[in-house]
Amino acid sequence: MSGGHYEPSEPVFGNIEDHKPWWGLAGRSVWGKGQRSIEGLSEESRFLSNPYLLVGCDPASASIWKNDAITQKDLADPSFPYAWHLKSLTFWPDRTVALAVYLVSEFNQHMFEFKDKLKEPTIVPAFNLVAYNARDFGYNWIWLDEKNSTHIENVNHPAKEPVRITHMFHCGGTCGFAGGCNNMSPMIPAIDRIKYTGLPAKAAIRLWREKPSSVDQAPDFTFYVILE
Repeated sequence: MSGGHYEPSEPVFGNIEDHKPWWGLAGRSVWGKGQRSIEGLSEESRFLSNPYLLVGCDPASASIWKNDAITQKDLADPSFPYAWHLKSLTFWPDRTVALAVYLVSEFNQHMFEFKDKLKEPTIVPAFNLVAYNARDFGYNWIWLDEKNSTHIENVNHPAKEPVRITHMFHCGGTCGFAGGCNNMSPMIPAIDRIKYTGLPAKAAIRLWREKPSSVDQAPDFTFYVILE
């Protein structure tokens, strides 16, 4: 994207297959792999429908439910905790900074309202970063700056240098649905296992267009995420 003219990134979106289903939010969160994996709104709509969410958070909320305890009434309940809700997204273009705020405490509260239907009545404070929107905007390198974050820990041992963003869409078989589903791929270990150690938490994420010489090089964009 440049000069106000936008064209979707071919590496990011070029492998989406027409007339194929997508992993569903209910499918991913409740039913898991198989023929019910496509149920509900597309899980990627959380990020894809808001292209300015350059880096989104995907909580570890899949496969935590007792399938036989979940009813259609539960799934239709607006408070059913599929994933964290985005409260706000603010940009300061002149500073090349943006801030996304997620309602994590609210999500946790709703989980305990359905606690009898959880496999384990505990909160899993883990999440991963979803960065294909950043890649679509031309930011190809990412790094989680733990030093300037608060109550954030990278469980997968933080990368010592920026990591290339390879997130893209394709039609794969991980959903277990006959013929496959459109979904995001691949996993990026350096940003796939992050946890918050307290709330509110702040994650500072550095983005670069070209590979920087080190993590200390000034980023082209800084994206902050607040978990409250």
